[in-house]
Amino acid sequence: MARGASSSLPGSPAASARGTSPSAAEIAVIRIGTRGSLLATTQAGTIRDELIGRGHRAELVIISTEGDRSQ
Repeated sequence: MARGASSSLPGSPAASARGTSPSAAEIAVIRIGTRGSLLATTQAGTIRDELIGRGHRAELVIISTEGDRSQ
């Protein structure tokens, strides 16, 4: 990187210092894969909620295996 040049990603401290904020399209969604059981979705949902509470975009993705479907 050239001297004096700065690399700043949207939402980084350097971007915040410039008074810019990332657009919704620039913010990645954290996708949390979980099985569909009550226990698994409750645990993953707790993590998702914590991430959302800290300003991240997050969602659960239910993963179903052939074994899950055959029961």
